[in-house]
Amino acid sequence: MPAPILLTGVFLVLIFSCLFYGGIGAFAMVSIELAVAGLVLAWGMGMLWKREIVCVKTGFFIPFVLFAGYVVFQCLPLPPGIVGLLSAKSLWVSRNFIPGIDPAGWTTLSIYPYASFQEFVKIITYGGLFFLVINSVRQKKDAVFLANAIIWFGVLISIFAIIQHFSYANKVYWFDAEFSAATAVGPFVMKNNFTGYLCMIVPLAMGYMLTDMPFSRRVIYATGVAVMSLAMFFSLSRGGVIVYGLSMVIFLAVCASRTIVRQKPAFIFLCVIIGLCGALFLMEGRMMAERLRQLFQEEVFVSLGHGYSWADILRIIRDYIFVGSGLGTFLAISPMYKSTFIQDLFTYAHNDYLQFFSEAGIAGCCIAAWFVWRYVFSILKAWLVRRDMFVISLGLGGMVAFTAIMIYSLLDFNLHIPSHSILCAVIMGLTYRVLFLHGGIPVRRGERA
Repeated sequence: MPAPILLTGVFLVLIFSCLFYGGIGAFAMVSIELAVAGLVLAWGMGMLWKREIVCVKTGFFIPFVLFAGYVVFQCLPLPPGIVGLLSAKSLWVSRNFIPGIDPAGWTTLSIYPYASFQEFVKIITYGGLFFLVINSVRQKKDAVFLANAIIWFGVLISIFAIIQHFSYANKVYWFDAEFSAATAVGPFVMKNNFTGYLCMIVPLAMGYMLTDMPFSRRVIYATGVAVMSLAMFFSLSRGGVIVYGLSMVIFLAVCASRTIVRQKPAFIFLCVIIGLCGALFLMEGRMMAERLRQLFQEEVFVSLGHGYSWADILRIIRDYIFVGSGLGTFLAISPMYKSTFIQDLFTYAHNDYLQFFSEAGIAGCCIAAWFVWRYVFSILKAWLVRRDMFVISLGLGGMVAFTAIMIYSLLDFNLHIPSHSILCAVIMGLTYRVLFLHGGIPVRRGERA
């Protein structure tokens, strides 16, 4: 199948996941999974039809498969002796809290294997998108198409969020029931999810602004960045403002480290745009300043955890240190450790790292860290040696976008929202492929990116 058609399909999946309340819900997630499976199947069938297997080789496939296999291992029934050896707490929970379990029968490391299997399917879906983008972006025009589609979609949902801010509240769309959402911003039920989404798109847009283009077009993209910044400001998200500011600092600092970027007039123009966005926050930032000040009026571990103490998650990690409680089981295990009473149930921990550690254990974290390390090392190494301005600029935007969502994961659960994981996977694949484009030449057989 031609690359433009595949990339259009990827973008349609991205749009659907965002506009359908962030992809939350069984119907949305199943639709996304089926769509991605169809795209991957079409890509494979296209290669078989041409009788030519053309696949970009990376160092990520092995750790990805190992982690997917690890999640399956958490779901497999095992003899009680093995489960007790790897996780005595999992064996104790299955014997005392899961009805119908034979005390002498086999059980799983995951305290809720159905939830873990659902997470396995999601991992395969996100990984499929990641590898599909890597293998579909073959020329510069493919990267330009996908980057522009993401950027202007971010601008559109920002305009929608601003209209929503001034016209109605407490619901996502105008046809929703009144008060169906407490802090809806854009297509998302929570403001932090909205800012987390834009924190990945804004750096990508700024990176694209640095590419060679006429000044008039650069002004248009700068306007798009300003619109997204304004929408983030109206959301009054503390986490969003913090991550936005940090990502801007990182972007400018990395830009200044490369002479080829620092000497471009576009860099000066970008500094002015970021300065104007900063002034926008300062001019009417009284309410945001008050919200930031509240962080220091409450217990930090409870305030940052939005009611669920991070100290409680550390207790979960202690009891499931080696293999975790099972991916996707935080909702099931958290009530046993909750020491606060702000909410009855917590679906997520508002810290993706602590939640992931509690669910995957040391073994799962080591495999995931291997994947991330291979990815970060490869793109940084490639970015430092590239000289093409398009590759440097767009690659930088993608790297800062990835960094922004990683920082935000300290404060929230954005990567547990399907739309955010999909956008992250697409930007990661786009960034990697852009940095390894050889002058826009299509990938040849056996080429190692």
